[in-house]
Formats: sequence, C-alpha cells, structure tokens
Amino acid sequence: AAMLSLLSIVMTTAFVNRSALKDFNYNFHSLLFSSPIKKFGYLMGRFASSVVISCISLLGVLLALYIAPFFVSEELFKVGPHHLGAYVNSFVLFILPNTLLICAVIFSLATTFRSATATFVGALGLLVAYLIAGIFLYDLENETIAILADPLGINSLSIITKYWTLDEKNSMWLTLSGDILLNRII
Repeated sequence: AAMLSLLSIVMTTAFVNRSALKDFNYNFHSLLFSSPIKKFGYLMGRFASSVVISCISLLGVLLALYIAPFFVSEELFKVGPHHLGAYVNSFVLFILPNTLLICAVIFSLATTFRSATATFVGALGLLVAYLIAGIFLYDLENETIAILADPLGINSLSIITKYWTLDEKNSMWLTLSGDILLNRII
C-alpha cells in the first residue's frame, strides 16, 4: 500500500490539476472572486475536494487488493492471513498522509503557475526527486535519520521491517508509534 501512493502521483495530479485550474482555464475566476466568497476559503474547499477524491480512488484500489484473493479459492491458503485491519492500517499510515502531501505540492504548483503542463512536470519532478532521494537515504548508516527524512515512508517501511522474519511480515503490521510516527508527523 505504501508503493500505491508513489504510483498514484500522476493520478492524483490529474484530480488536483482539474480542481485547481478549472475556473482559471475558463476565465471564471474574476467573476467568482468578485462575490463575497473569500479566495482562501474557496481554494481550501477545492483542495479538500481533490484530496477526498484522490483518497476515494485509492481506497477503491485498496479494496480491490483486499477482495482479490477471495476470487482464487484454491490458492487462498498460500496467501496467508488476510486481515482487514492491515489494509485499514496501510490506508491511515501511508496512503492518507502521502496523498495529502502530494496534493499539497501539486495544488500549490497549479495555483502558482496556472498551467497543466507545470503541474505534470512538477509531479514527474516529485517522482524523480523521491527516487533519487531514496537511493541516498537507504545508504545512511544512521537508520533513524533515514526514516525521518523519508517523505513518503516507503523506504522507512523497508528499514523498520528489515529484521522481521517472514512470519512476522505476514502476520504483523506497523503501528503509529516510534520512528514511523515521527516520520508521518514530519
């Protein structure tokens, strides 16, 4: 589920881009902001709606991942324990904060540059920057700094579970405490 948020950058960009630029593309913003509505409240409403739509679509993908093993009945015993709580935990721990971060970056680019091209270039830049930073963070000797500096938490997950046995990886999931809590707050 942590990788799902990384792969959703372009999809989230499409939702945020449409939400942020709709009124500017049709030159409706000058009429809209002449009414008693405040610009900050209007933009925060647009931002919140794009975050909710992005989370709903990612929740649908997570739900599909949850129900998929039930359609392969003869192979279900090979999958291992199947807990709904693990999927909810992944959503709360990784997908929700990562979507909020991605939406904030893309929304700020969209409202600043008012260009769809700039937002998609920014999204690709965000993806490339994360991949490059992941290479440098993974080689740090101080694992706590590497965990705290990981913006999407994907490398943090692999560092924290590095010494877990296969049985622990299949039956346990991270809790919102310790280094991962600090990572999510940052």
